[in-house]
Amino acid sequence: MNRPVIVRPEAKQDVQEIRDYLKQQREGAAAKFDSRLVAVLTSIAAMPFLHGKVWRKVRAVRVGGFRYVVYYVVFRDRIDVIAVMHGARRAAAWMSRA
Repeated sequence: MNRPVIVRPEAKQDVQEIRDYLKQQREGAAAKFDSRLVAVLTSIAAMPFLHGKVWRKVRAVRVGGFRYVVYYVVFRDRIDVIAVMHGARRAAAWMSRA
């Protein structure tokens, strides 16, 4: 049974900023990112424990073909996406959201 994936408002803002940036960089990059992000979120819903913990209960998975990472927490009844950020960013940027 898949748990619902809840994208927190802060993570939604992260995704919008990434889209805006990618639109300026290359045509089609934002659409490609969107499709890869949907695939990652679908995978997380189906197999939430597949990806390792990076800090306390926070797990992380990279968006294929991009340097962005989805940080999430698994609860009994849902999965919360707390951040979607560039992998080179300092951990403190997403740790404060956990």
